[in-house]
Amino acid sequence: MSVDSRCVKGESELEKVALEMLFTGEPLSAQEALVHRLVSKVVPEDKLEEETMEISHKVCGSSKSVLALRKATVYRQMAQDLATADRMTTQVMVGNLTLRDGQEGIEAFRQKWKPVWSCCQDENK
Repeated sequence: MSVDSRCVKGESELEKVALEMLFTGEPLSAQEALVHRLVSKVVPEDKLEEETMEISHKVCGSSKSVLALRKATVYRQMAQDLATADRMTTQVMVGNLTLRDGQEGIEAFRQKWKPVWSCCQDENK
């Protein structure tokens, strides 16, 4: 699991940009949203569906238990100072190793094979 607590910190800058949009009613361009990290990527409109499907396939190809752990961790980090968030992330990453899918992911990476997640084993038989 790769959740960096620094990714969820710095929300005060994001809050300022969002509040400015809210109070002024002025929208941001896609490029401005990218600069302010309100979006992770900007693609041409004619490539939007293709990019969306590519990202959704990556997410759907991940372990459900690991994704749930990542999501919960990110939301818990948001309310913490950086040092606490870093400690919690370290604990979660170590805890991830106890998950069956965490072990499968590491072994798949080491052996250069595609992981078989526990939620999908029946589909792969």
